[in-house]
Amino acid sequence: MRRYYTPIRAAASLIRSDALVPPRSQVRAFTTTRALHRSHDGAGAQDHYATLKVAPNASPSEIKKSFYALSKAHHPDHNPNDPTATTKFHAISEAYATLGTPAKRAVYDR
Repeated sequence: MRRYYTPIRAAASLIRSDALVPPRSQVRAFTTTRALHRSHDGAGAQDHYATLKVAPNASPSEIKKSFYALSKAHHPDHNPNDPTATTKFHAISEAYATLGTPAKRAVYDR
């Protein structure tokens, strides 16, 4: 059986040969993060509790109920004429992603 050299076969050989994968030192340069200094006041940071309109001692079920109610009210599909709906919805989703997970909430509350 005769094998033909196709673009797919060429791409597969490149992937197998690691020709497309950059060296580890270059990858690390793109993935480094910086820790904030303790004196950082968080100016511009959002208060996730205020975003979800719950108290800091709210239970997980209260946080979930508030998230569902606010996400329904501010979802961009339900508010096509509101230019800020997408921004509000993303803020609500980010707040719930933080407060809805016990480990992330504990870190946030520190």
